[in-house]
Amino acid sequence: MFFRQLLQWKHVVEIAAVDCADNQNLKLCREHNVQAFPTLKYFKYMSTNANDGVDYRGNAHNLNGVPLDIAEFVYNDWIYQKPVEWPSFQTSDNYVRLEDILPTVPPVTSLLAVIVENNPSKVAWAVSDAF
Repeated sequence: MFFRQLLQWKHVVEIAAVDCADNQNLKLCREHNVQAFPTLKYFKYMSTNANDGVDYRGNAHNLNGVPLDIAEFVYNDWIYQKPVEWPSFQTSDNYVRLEDILPTVPPVTSLLAVIVENNPSKVAWAVSDAF
């Protein structure tokens, strides 16, 4: 199941499942305007209320693409907020050389992944989320 895959991203994305058929959860489900199953929402970094949730508009019934779509949410969030505890999603142009990248890497960096992919780089974002 895709939730297990996303557990690797727990330092960036917290995953929660709520059973809206359970009376205990009715208030929460109403606050978040959950109308149907499945409903997926992304809450940006440092969200403070229900209005911060962004409805997932992808195919929630085909779970294969959900992790890549969530990676895109995370990437877009990083673009605007750049949380220091998140991995860097820095991109380079097509003609960059490894010799040019290495001097720009902070000395505290324990892992550097160079992923070659066309934009949008959803797979690269997903791999980065795991570290």
